[in-house]
Amino acid sequence: MSDNETVPTQGVDYGHTIVGWPVRPKWGQPDAGASIGINPDFDPVTGNGWLPEEDGYHHDLPAGTPADVQSAINQVKQAGGLMSVDLRKLRPAAGYPWDQTVAWDPVFVYFPAKAVSDSDLSAGSLPETVPVHSRIQDDVHDGAQFISVTGSGSQ
Repeated sequence: MSDNETVPTQGVDYGHTIVGWPVRPKWGQPDAGASIGINPDFDPVTGNGWLPEEDGYHHDLPAGTPADVQSAINQVKQAGGLMSVDLRKLRPAAGYPWDQTVAWDPVFVYFPAKAVSDSDLSAGSLPETVPVHSRIQDDVHDGAQFISVTGSGSQ
């Protein structure tokens, strides 16, 4: 974007300071996001157009994560087997106490379904329920995210 371009903006007026930024694109529309450097085909509401190598994925492990948990998480393969991620949940819950002036930048962790289940998970024969041998949970306490892997049998 150059100085002589105009784009729709939004912002906050603090009285003595005005903070502005480009309006986020309307996701799902053709070329949404291209003007601000985001994959234009990615729709975060549906997950359509997800390109892991471009849009990214990562495993955030807080400092102090026990070695056995870190080892279990590191066994998750980085490609393939992703069933779905509900990206609409990547925003604060209604009533969640957070500073409206701070941009909400969620971090999410996904794990391929094949990493936690031995079931046949081909799209054509996906059962209603899937037995899993491991369960990955995360929780936030006092502003820190904790990840745990629990399961039965050998991990």
